[in-house]
Amino acid sequence: MTLVDVRELVKHYPGERSWLGLGPARASIRAVDGVSFTIASGRTLGLVGESGSGKTTVGRTMLRLQEPTSGKMMFDGTDVFALDAGALRALRRRMQIVFQDPYSSLNPRMTVEETLREPLEIHRLNGTVAALLEEVGLDGAFAKRYPHELSGGQRQRVGIARALSVEPVFVVCDEPVSALDVSVQAQVLNLLADLQAKRRLTYLFIAHDLAVVRHIADDVAVMYLGKLVERAPAAEIYTQPRHPYTTALLSAVPEPDPKAGKQRIVLTGDMPSPARPPSGCPFHPRCPHPLKSERCRVDVPPLREITPGHPAACHYAEQPMAVSESRPSASAARD
Repeated sequence: MTLVDVRELVKHYPGERSWLGLGPARASIRAVDGVSFTIASGRTLGLVGESGSGKTTVGRTMLRLQEPTSGKMMFDGTDVFALDAGALRALRRRMQIVFQDPYSSLNPRMTVEETLREPLEIHRLNGTVAALLEEVGLDGAFAKRYPHELSGGQRQRVGIARALSVEPVFVVCDEPVSALDVSVQAQVLNLLADLQAKRRLTYLFIAHDLAVVRHIADDVAVMYLGKLVERAPAAEIYTQPRHPYTTALLSAVPEPDPKAGKQRIVLTGDMPSPARPPSGCPFHPRCPHPLKSERCRVDVPPLREITPGHPAACHYAEQPMAVSESRPSASAARD
């Protein structure tokens, strides 16, 4: 059963005026530009892409932490964007978020106990702080500590406990392990997987590291410059990527065996500005596909189904680019 249905989500930020407010306003920033996807109940969608691709904006706008420019966010049959303040507050018990930085997301003046008790009291729930701490793998003694007395992994566990305190069914995980040590990342990922199985949670897991997403996501969607460029079941997208951007991201995932012979695809230049996106395919200025042509510079490729359940936005998606086909030129810029 579909729990989350995002339809043509758009979030544009108005351009700033020049110095002293003179002259015309600058072009608006197209942070999210027509993104659509669904998430079935109890499953995890991994949303990946480079920094600046619009992933976090998608998650925050879905929960109306930022107001959308247009589009719909259907949650269990309810249009979240059409709710008034009272109805939205009541619904937010069922939708929560775990932020990227576990330190800045916690109030430094509140103990762990105060942080976790606050949502219980606001929503008049019967849960206890001790039970929440136990569920995320922390001893009850942590209740009297302040955020600065905790490690990064412990702070993130507190953030997860706070999100779970109101008994949600849908959680946006906004790069929840990117600020943690590698040794702690696996522990937090395992915790999120265990909580999902225990509570039947649905996740939108935002990340830029495909290696991390591989361990938790059922489906993967790839974003570039505010648009979805590919989506598929996780097992398929890691073995049969159809978009050259996805192929490039996968080539950057470290291999345990350096002799495996995988060639790194080096993308030229930087991601274009979302205020001035290129014409045609947004990826064409950096695309290493050997079949790239003038068509890519002129025509915007639609997100179309290449194989059942596997859409991609590339004119040459039927002829996917293997990693071995990569031919980085000597003049290619660093990532």
